[in-house]
Amino acid sequence: MTRSLLLRAASPLLVLLVLTLGAAAALAEPSGPVPDTPSRQAVVEAMNRVTPAVQACSNGWVGRAQVRFVFEGSSGRALSAQVVTPNVPTTVARCVEAAAQDARVPRFGRENFSVSFPFRLP
Repeated sequence: MTRSLLLRAASPLLVLLVLTLGAAAALAEPSGPVPDTPSRQAVVEAMNRVTPAVQACSNGWVGRAQVRFVFEGSSGRALSAQVVTPNVPTTVARCVEAAAQDARVPRFGRENFSVSFPFRLP
């Protein structure tokens, strides 16, 4: 097999490999310094992403459910999401906690970060 034929044969595979590696790099977290805590905007965006699932938990109950989150710095994932509003029915609260647990913020420098957020349920 000649060299040009070999390059033409390998080219689609090489292109696929380069595109895959490039896509993975584009999706990776920035390698620069990370903030000590997530920004307010990052927290609001994370809450907005889980709001539809949280609101789907209302089961006819109308009110506010204050949720206390603890986020992990190295991953940005929610370690816990706990409804702290006392008058929320137990079944609604458990559903809200499960839905809110999917919240993620960009990674940050501290080990953990806590924040409370009031979700309005229809």
